[in-house]
Amino acid sequence: MAVIAICDANVLIDFSKADIDVIPKIVEYYGKACVPDVILAEVGGILEAEAESFGLTVLESPLELEKIPSLSFQDRVCLYYVKKNKWECLTNDRALRKNCIEAGGTVVWGLEMLLKLAESELISSARAEKIARTINRNNTEINNRILKQFLYKLKKLSLAQNTIKENNMRPEQKTEKIQEKNPGGHGEIKTIERSEKDGQIFKKNTVRSWFIKSNSSKLNVMYGKAFNKEGVPNGHNVITSSIKSIIINEQEKEYEIQTQNTLYHCSFDSINFEEQDKSSFALPDYERIKNEYNQPVPCSTPPVTPGKNEHGAIGE
Repeated sequence: MAVIAICDANVLIDFSKADIDVIPKIVEYYGKACVPDVILAEVGGILEAEAESFGLTVLESPLELEKIPSLSFQDRVCLYYVKKNKWECLTNDRALRKNCIEAGGTVVWGLEMLLKLAESELISSARAEKIARTINRNNTEINNRILKQFLYKLKKLSLAQNTIKENNMRPEQKTEKIQEKNPGGHGEIKTIERSEKDGQIFKKNTVRSWFIKSNSSKLNVMYGKAFNKEGVPNGHNVITSSIKSIIINEQEKEYEIQTQNTLYHCSFDSINFEEQDKSSFALPDYERIKNEYNQPVPCSTPPVTPGKNEHGAIGE
């Protein structure tokens, strides 16, 4: 089950002053991110319509809440939703973090969120560093010690990502272009780029363990693990941009899913049927394909050529 985020004011204030365009990336990371109306009012400078344009879901605040002396009314609203739904709370408030953890929820620091976005390649490490340094200048609570710890973790992350990409680009990998007749007919010829390693072959922009559902902006997007996608480590989680068309390719036993920027190859046997069953999105001929291919997908798949997701990761 996907984790949903709820945002506290302090994190949103920091991001809105440092780089407001990072807020939609948080929504993209989680699939759904919420902000209570009283929190949005506390942030100031972001109207409800603008918050919704970022993809944030604005929630009504309950009037009657448990009284907790260490928490403000706004904090208790966040805690209410964490307790009710076991959501992940983005906050720098220590008292709220403590109560969320005790309630069985999870918590994320503001700068920790930047690390998650950089790790998912939704933003670059350079952009994450720039945002963190701006927050450090604007907010005295994010002091030099905290910034130094963040920069150390960001550097380690960047080195690890570079190592993965270098390993995935080793010379023993073989890439070839194959021409075949378009199964759609009309005698057209199309070129498909495939990569091969350890006996496994993947077309360019292959996605496995995939499913489609509507995001918080009511757009139909695909979630899954990308293989042979330029700039993205193999097996990396991606979220695509909005889906424009879907074609069933019976010859290749796959769906060809066209998003705003990319044509993805998604095999019948690699659908995440459990998640797709929960979705309201109707895949063409889904029940027939489910009955035939609903078998466990192998846990490990040899890596191939990396790729880059459309938004930059957890994905295009």
